[in-house]
Amino acid sequence: MSAPQPHRSGTTYLLTRRVAKRHLRLIERSGKKMAVLFRYAVGSAQSKHDVAVHSLCVMGNHWHAVVTDNQGNIPDFARDVHSLIGRALNAHDDESDGLWDKRQTNYLAIESEADTWRYLTYVATNPVQALLVKTCHDYPGLVTRPGQTARTTKAPRPQTGFFKRSRMPEMETLTLTIPPALSHLTPTNFRAELARQVALEETRLQAKAKADGKTYIGPRALLRT
Repeated sequence: MSAPQPHRSGTTYLLTRRVAKRHLRLIERSGKKMAVLFRYAVGSAQSKHDVAVHSLCVMGNHWHAVVTDNQGNIPDFARDVHSLIGRALNAHDDESDGLWDKRQTNYLAIESEADTWRYLTYVATNPVQALLVKTCHDYPGLVTRPGQTARTTKAPRPQTGFFKRSRMPEMETLTLTIPPALSHLTPTNFRAELARQVALEETRLQAKAKADGKTYIGPRALLRT
């Protein structure tokens, strides 16, 4: 995947960014709540840069999002998300090295309705593909499940020393919208079709894992990682 240049207003992308040296610094665990941090950071950047967010998934060493760049501001959106998360995690972990891989954020343009479904499903099932859990509903980290799409939720500021010392708003909102290629669908129909496609892909991945003799880590073990 390579970053198209220039970024085109109105384009939907699969956004991906990896942690330096693929260290597992984004793992959800007690006292280090990645879901809260990412919801807040993405919600904050979304409101500033007019980027529509459709789905998210945070893995141990990378994250994905399906987004639409309404005004050509996606580099600024990504910069602000990564800067805030990097500074917050370095303060929490008492680290000084950069959190993110030196390679730039990857933007894969999604050009068709079929590919939109494909990448929404890919994001939702990323933890299953990685043999972390059997279904996206089992994942203890942040992943957009079909029933959570096309909704607006509150994103409270994380309760860590870094944020308590900041002057950032105590509350942001995170809005997950239907991608433009699928905007002809009602929210109910969109969620139902995404649920169907996610379930099919989970079944395929489970069958492959069984055929390969692989096992899943499981949600409890993940929280102890």
